[in-house]
Amino acid sequence: MPCATHEVLDLEPSGFAPARARRLVRDVVSPLVPADVAHTAELLVSELVTNAITHGTGVVRLSIDCADHALSVTVGDEEPAGPEIQPERLMSMGGRGLRMMESLASAWGVTARPDGHGKDVWFRLP
Repeated sequence: MPCATHEVLDLEPSGFAPARARRLVRDVVSPLVPADVAHTAELLVSELVTNAITHGTGVVRLSIDCADHALSVTVGDEEPAGPEIQPERLMSMGGRGLRMMESLASAWGVTARPDGHGKDVWFRLP
C-alpha cells in the first residue's frame, strides 16, 4: 500500500460529524489503499467520532496519515477519560465500537494529551 498523505479535520460535536468524517476518509483514503482497507477505515472512523461526540467534550479532531505502507487514523476530543470496552449486551444499541476496533484494526490505542486536556484514540490498518 504505497501512500503518502496527512489530513486534519476539526469537527463540531453534532450529529453530522460522523458523516463528515466518513466523507473525508472516503475522499482521501480510497484513492490510496485497497477498497477493503478504505471501507474498514470509514467504519472505524464513524465509530470513533460517534464515541467522541457521545462521551467526549469539545471539538473532535480527525487526523489521517498514510505513510510507509500503513494507514493511521486518530480521533481526539477534550475529555481526558479514556474509553472502556463495555461488557457485551445482546440487545444494546451501543457498546460495539471498541470491540470492532479490536477485531478489525492491526493496532489501536488511547493516548492522553500531555497537557491533560483530552485524549486521542488511534488505529492502524491494514
